[in-house]
Amino acid sequence: YDLLLQHNLAVVGEHYLRSFHELYGLETLSLRYFNVFGPRQDPSSPYSGVISLFTTALLAGRTPVIYGDGRQSRDFTYVANVVDANLRALEAQGLCGQAVNVATGQRTTLLQLLGALARMLDRPARADRQAPRKGDVRHSLADISRARRLLGSEPREESSVSCFGPNHFSPSSRVATKTRTLGMAPD
Repeated sequence: YDLLLQHNLAVVGEHYLRSFHELYGLETLSLRYFNVFGPRQDPSSPYSGVISLFTTALLAGRTPVIYGDGRQSRDFTYVANVVDANLRALEAQGLCGQAVNVATGQRTTLLQLLGALARMLDRPARADRQAPRKGDVRHSLADISRARRLLGSEPREESSVSCFGPNHFSPSSRVATKTRTLGMAPD
């Protein structure tokens, strides 16, 4: 119910923005953020993303929870990509009430994410698999062509989840550095 309500409110808001453009010529733009992660993300928040939840569990020696089979996918984007899109939107012309997806256009499964985070933090990549949650979206992948066309926005490779591969950090990197990169405050 909450996800449906949230989606409907977003659609209504986008409709109002388009209407104001058509009626009054007001330049408007809706930015749709996809699975944003970054510094200071609070893992105790009900809106916290899976990256901070997985990282918190791994650092505490707990097994992260995955609802479903773990093959569901998301389009994760680092907060710097969101900041860039917002700044570009302030200067953009000819927006005409459009909606623009802010993401990387890359699909990552929860199992891939867990594996990458576990490798980076030198932890086992085990998951506590629980029943799928009602209403969860199976796959989420953004079409970022409007962001490219209207804003000139291009996601930075180094700020996507793919940066969590085994070659991103040297073996001598400290957990504090890794956790800061994941948006967690070091102990």
